[in-house]
This record gives sequence, structure tokens and C-alpha cells, in this order.
Amino acid sequence: MGVGEQMLAAQARAEAKIDALSKMVANLLKGGGGGGGASYAAPPQIATEDDLDGERGNPEISKDPKKWADEGGASYIGRRFSQCPADYLMAMAGLLDWKARTKETEGKATGDDIKIKYALYDRLDAARARGWAKRNQAAGKTSGPSPKTGYAANPFPPRGEDDDGSL
Repeated sequence: MGVGEQMLAAQARAEAKIDALSKMVANLLKGGGGGGGASYAAPPQIATEDDLDGERGNPEISKDPKKWADEGGASYIGRRFSQCPADYLMAMAGLLDWKARTKETEGKATGDDIKIKYALYDRLDAARARGWAKRNQAAGKTSGPSPKTGYAANPFPPRGEDDDGSL
């Protein structure tokens, strides 16, 4: 075998290795794939600063975590993650992780790719909740408002609920 043939053989082996590595990386980026149906890359446990500052990085609360409400915590429905204390956001992250696991399990069992996609969105929001908890904790916003007043995070009472009952 001449030098030219050896170089061509070495080049072919290198290209085969590159192809195999490319397929492995693509499979990892899809979240493991191979089992049929849609698969998505897993989001980080804590969102990056860029994600928190991005278009979808500060979601609005639509439902309080049951654990939080059962322990007498004030409601943050209608507020953004940035307006909530760290301990509330950690409870929210737990709720969102649970929702994601439930949707993912149901989606895989039934082959419903839509549920799997929405599980990813819940995981992203759980990471954002942890990111905001970290950011808010650094800013000193660690515990929630008094369950009796609910005004620690909002110093202004809702309209019509002033001390004298006037607007």
C-alpha cells in the first residue's frame, strides 16, 4: 500500500469517526431519543441570567403551589416570578417539576408528543423559578408576606381596601 492509499484510508477512518460522533451529539441534544416520539433536550436546573432577562424569563403566576397555600402562605397569583420571595419560588419549582414529570409520563405512555412538549415548558419554568429564587435571595427577598395581610411584597393595598374603606 502506497503513501497515498494510506492517507486515503486514514481520512476515511477519520470521517467515519466524525460521523459517529456527530450522531451521538445529535442524539444527546435531542434528550436521548431513540424511543420513538418526540424528545427534547433537558433544560438546566437553574435558568441562566440571559434566560431570566429574556422574553419568557419572568412568567406570571397562575396558580399557587398547594404546599404553599396549605402552610398559610399568601397568594402570588397574578404576579411575576421577579415579584415573589425565594421560598415561594422554590415551592413553585417543585410544583412545576411534578407537573412536568406527570405530563412526560402520560405523554410517553400514550404517545402524545404534545404532552411531552408541555412537560419541557414546565421544566423550563421550574428552572426559571429557581433562577429567580437565587436572584431574589441575593437581593434579600427570601420570605413571603404575612399570611394575614399579604402586603409585604406589595406595600399598596388593593383598591377599596384602605383603612377607612374609601377608594
